[in-house]
Order: sequence, then structure tokens, then C-alpha cells
Amino acid sequence: MNFDFFKPVQRSSFEHTIIAVLILILLALAVIKIIPMFGKVEQNYFENTRSQIDLIVRMFVSTQLLKGEPDAILAMVEGNPFQLIEKKHLPPNYLGELEHPDLSRMDGYLWYFDKSDHTLVYVVENERVFSSPKAGKAHIKFKLLLKFADKDKNAVFNKEIDQIEGLLLVPLNKYEWLVDTA
Repeated sequence: MNFDFFKPVQRSSFEHTIIAVLILILLALAVIKIIPMFGKVEQNYFENTRSQIDLIVRMFVSTQLLKGEPDAILAMVEGNPFQLIEKKHLPPNYLGELEHPDLSRMDGYLWYFDKSDHTLVYVVENERVFSSPKAGKAHIKFKLLLKFADKDKNAVFNKEIDQIEGLLLVPLNKYEWLVDTA
């Protein structure tokens, strides 16, 4: 048997064209499959980080309520949830506290706290798999809101009457990931 795999083969220009077209088709199919995969990765990362922030905020609230220190919870309403995390455990893509940052100049996969409006912001990288009515660079803004038992039914927290139940990290803009993580 003679196995000359590396022996030069003469191919016609038609065969070269067919091979090139097949390679392009395979590359296009790969790209079509890969882009949603990156969206799923980003969505999973975002959801995991948000869940961790929610958990840390709940732990903070529980601790402060057990200590009998509701003022610490009230102070956190305008605060940065990432302040509750030890510096060494902060996500590597957390930029810190910024004042009026220019979103158009930022890369995606980033978190930061906007000191100007007291919001936590996630900047989206894969805008093709994300939808939001907000104009400009794709992002999601969150704010910590006080959850309380409104005993006097006036929709305003009254420290002497109402009871603190927690802090909620609430998105300020509607958004939707256009990929299914299932």
C-alpha cells in the first residue's frame, strides 16, 4: 500500500473554488452558532453576578436587623452594593465608583457605580443578543430600594411607624436577553 497523503495534487480552479465556498459556508455557520453562545455566556455571567449582589444585600439587611441597626440599612438605600463586598472579592470587571461616565467610550462586561444618580450599572458587551428601549450603548441600571411594611398606608417610609423588610436591587430600565440559556 502506498499512502502518499502529502503528495502534491493538481486541482482545477473549479475544485479550488468549490473548496473555498465550502470553507466560507462552514465559517458562516460557525459564526452563526458562536455569536449566540457568547450571548449566553454573558447572560449567565450577568445573572450570576446579580444573584450574588442580591444575596450580599439580603445578608447585610438581615445582619443589621439582628443587630438592631436599621439606620445602616437606610444609609445603604443611596449606596453602592459593591461596598458590601471585601475588596479582594470584587469582580475583576468592576470599575468602581464613577461620576457621569461616558458609556459610549466603555467596553462591555463592566460593572460600575454611578455616584451622580446612585445607580449600579452593567454595560453589555454582546448588544446583538440584548434588547432595551434605552438609547445609546446597551446597559442596565439598578437602584437599591427600601422594602418596608407601610403600616400608615402613605407609601412613604416613616421610621417611627413603618417596619423595614429589606432592600431590593431593582432594574430602572426594561431589558431582555435575546438568547435562551436553557
